[in-house]
Amino acid sequence: MPIAPQAKVMLPYSTVDRMIQEQQSLWGSRFTVLSGGEPSLWQSEGKGFPDLVRSHPGHFFLVYTNETAITESVAERLADLGNLTPTISVEGFREETDARRGTGVYDRILKTFEYLRRFGVPFGISVRAPTDNTNLLMNREVIDFCLGEQGALYSWIFQYMPIGREFHLERMLSPKQRLRMLQGTWRCI
Repeated sequence: MPIAPQAKVMLPYSTVDRMIQEQQSLWGSRFTVLSGGEPSLWQSEGKGFPDLVRSHPGHFFLVYTNETAITESVAERLADLGNLTPTISVEGFREETDARRGTGVYDRILKTFEYLRRFGVPFGISVRAPTDNTNLLMNREVIDFCLGEQGALYSWIFQYMPIGREFHLERMLSPKQRLRMLQGTWRCI
């Protein structure tokens, strides 16, 4: 018997909006991280994440994104919102990023950085650290380039976790590599 494809399950806009309201009123929290797939593509009840951000001006949002939806006009709209920061996923430089995310993605990321800088949108980077790019990250090359030259204000480095449909246990950091990353992180600050 063939297995039916899973339906895409998304939270309705009204539910997410209510969750943000409750987060503020019940917990006093005014900071939310949007992640999972590509948040900029989320649409529900005729609204998307810019509508959510706009409807909560006293709240700050960090949005993990792969940059594909940030055009010049989108960057300008993000600047007008003023209460969010996109965190752009990179894997290293061109070779590492394009190998993981597709040919040409690295160049689009650099263009996205340019748009965000032009309109004064604070942004950061998110770097995944599997076994094959740890040395690059601990030499600070990527961090210095993105923060120093490209204007990113912060960086998140995530260790590779073997989850999802196509995981590879051999890419997971060993205890020794995790210790080196911890020590390298302390050298970076």
